Amino acid sequence: MIGWRVTPEGMLSMIRIKETITEDVGAYGSRAVNRIRVFRDTGEWEIHVLDGDGNVASTTSGILSIKRMPIVTFIPGEETTVVTGQTPLMDLAELNADHWRSSSDQTNILHVGRVPILFGRNIDAAAMPVGVSAMITSDDENADLKFVEITGAAIAAGQTDLTETEAKMALYGLQQLVPRTGNMTATEKALTSAESNSSLGTWATEYNAVLQQVFELMGAYIGVEFPVDGLTVNQEYNFGIADPQELAQILKAHDQGILSAQACFSEFRRRGTFDEHLTWDDVDADIEQEKRDAIDMQQMAGSEFGGEEENDE
Repeated sequence: MIGWRVTPEGMLSMIRIKETITEDVGAYGSRAVNRIRVFRDTGEWEIHVLDGDGNVASTTSGILSIKRMPIVTFIPGEETTVVTGQTPLMDLAELNADHWRSSSDQTNILHVGRVPILFGRNIDAAAMPVGVSAMITSDDENADLKFVEITGAAIAAGQTDLTETEAKMALYGLQQLVPRTGNMTATEKALTSAESNSSLGTWATEYNAVLQQVFELMGAYIGVEFPVDGLTVNQEYNFGIADPQELAQILKAHDQGILSAQACFSEFRRRGTFDEHLTWDDVDADIEQEKRDAIDMQQMAGSEFGGEEENDE
């Protein structure tokens, strides 16, 4: 998106989108064509084809079937305008850049540190033989020849810096999962229904609402009504690690009749104990099938071991 306009009420009235398409040329060739697509809140649209110099070469226009722009905005960070925002992961991006620079320096110093330097003193360089089987000698009693290696302190310091940077990156990523206790806007409270929701949970809730609007908009264009709450975005971030004490409490609640078997199954699956694709209908069908199999086995066992005697008459 390269431009937009808003109404005095702060609503989008026009957007301009730059796009590139590929057109066939001749029997085998192709070329890239730059275009500017314009949408207005009245349902009008325009496509401006640009030439090689960036000037408008041709324009087509029309009116959409519904009087609405086909756009839904999603801004998970700090909103700066109606369509732009400041990414909440900028600090993580800067840490990533620091890690890249430090990793590059570490690779370079390892390349240098692995190759020792040959140091010679009081040796006639002009008479120095060349070759792995040659012997280097000198008549000077102060002559010396040895390999010089770095102590490794710089390499260790670089590795420590890399490790610390990686730890900071991991911790910053986890911060998005930490429940928030600070002030929240009224919109965020309405979306999350809890002031302690994490940033990632808030974004997932907002994204769920955005996707709902997208499908409703697509349905309006093709004449299909999309159901309310027709989709759900996952908001559970348990990393597949369940608390054994919580699982025990859930089982206890089921044994005491507080939770149904279906509710118990849902809580176990929500904590990552069961496959997320497994449904209660599948589990219930398996349970009923096992009950039927058990009854059949009992009947077969009773018939085989004389549970019922046949009358020869």
